[in-house]
Amino acid sequence: MSLAALLSVVVGLLGADPARLERWSASPGTRLELARALSEADAPTLATGALVEALLLENGRPEDFGAALEAFPLSLDARPPVPASLVKLAAVPDLGLTDNQRALKAWLAGAAFLQAGDPVAATVQLQLVPPGTVVFPAARVLLGVAAVSGRSRDFTRAARDFQQAIEEADVSPHHRHDVVRQARRVALLGLGRVFYEVGTATGELQQLAVAQYYYRRLPLEAQEQVAGAFETAWVFLMAGEPQRALGAVHAARAPAVLHPAGPELRLVEAAAYQSLCRYAESRVALDELRHQYLAHLAPVTRLAAALDAEPGLDAAEVRARVRTLPVDVAALVLRHPAVRREARALEALRAEARRVGEAAPVAALAGRLEAVADVRLASGLRAAVRAVATDLARLDVAASELQIDVLEAQGERLEDAILAGASDETPPELRLPSMGQEWQRWAFDGTWYGDEITSFRSTLSAVCPADDAPKAGDTP
Repeated sequence: MSLAALLSVVVGLLGADPARLERWSASPGTRLELARALSEADAPTLATGALVEALLLENGRPEDFGAALEAFPLSLDARPPVPASLVKLAAVPDLGLTDNQRALKAWLAGAAFLQAGDPVAATVQLQLVPPGTVVFPAARVLLGVAAVSGRSRDFTRAARDFQQAIEEADVSPHHRHDVVRQARRVALLGLGRVFYEVGTATGELQQLAVAQYYYRRLPLEAQEQVAGAFETAWVFLMAGEPQRALGAVHAARAPAVLHPAGPELRLVEAAAYQSLCRYAESRVALDELRHQYLAHLAPVTRLAAALDAEPGLDAAEVRARVRTLPVDVAALVLRHPAVRREARALEALRAEARRVGEAAPVAALAGRLEAVADVRLASGLRAAVRAVATDLARLDVAASELQIDVLEAQGERLEDAILAGASDETPPELRLPSMGQEWQRWAFDGTWYGDEITSFRSTLSAVCPADDAPKAGDTP
């Protein structure tokens, strides 16, 4: 729909009186029509904002309320996500709503409670969604998320909910709907994460093997594959397969992968080299980790404290502060999932407003939504800075412990070689790696598949004495 057509719709709804356009406080039905017009004008972010306002007005007709529920976009990866303000839907009576509309209301209220940080209230609402509805698999996914949110962290219940989401998605009459397909994918990811968390906490390789099974069933895009490469590589390492761990690490760092790997993979790489008794390569990986990331822990920590002390900064000001960090560390903040989601939402909102925001009611709606989106992005940036500071501090401790182990093992090996009367030639595990030793030709010439990224195996062999060979369950 062109801008002229959109304006004609709005004027037709409100009348040609400019004063009426400026006093945009109409009924939910009017907002619903505006949302439909915006959707036809390819402005989904603005349309969703209009639907939220329609759902929250108290003076509307039940049929308009129900129609707004049915028009709300169904997605587990919505940009922006379901706003926390929709928790008010829980108090709206179901009188006059169809079964499908009641299911949609409960799902939106549950998602809003999760967004507001209340998994208990979210669980109450999500359990109201009946089987057979289009949002039932998505509701089970959110129930699984609620089970591991907060203090409870009930992994058993989460696994049951994620499994039910997959089973229901497979037999759902709506199995081709985007939200059902999303629910199946996110449930597989959730099951992998549940078994990974349990396996790493207990050291049980069986749990980690199950995690691998679910990760391999994921039809993921590149960003998600690289994000999961750390867990996959760590599982291989704990299972006594350092070559496969290195394969996952190096594939995630290949030039054809558009989304760069994070500092965690450097630590896994160093630990894998240690398991192969390649101590020089392990030290190089640790040195690169420190130079690229850990050396900047102090400025990240200071920035987190400074941002907490200035809560009034808007998103642009917070982003400017983040960009004062070294490039690689700033990238960790800006690639944080919450930041990427909110930034894309704000960019989409502004682009839509430039295209269709000339009408007074549309411009007013865009202004309200942009103010909320800016606050959300600023909050996401602050949370990401704190998360990066915490993660780097944890990695700094782990890297220091691993470096001590590597240096001790390297010293013991050199001492053994001297006592054994070895030749003047440096033992292979103590030699510094030559340029290009880790590299091999990337044969895909720019084309690759996300599900292959964890299937590579390094050809580097272990140089350990027989009694030092890596075993399943060994951890650095």
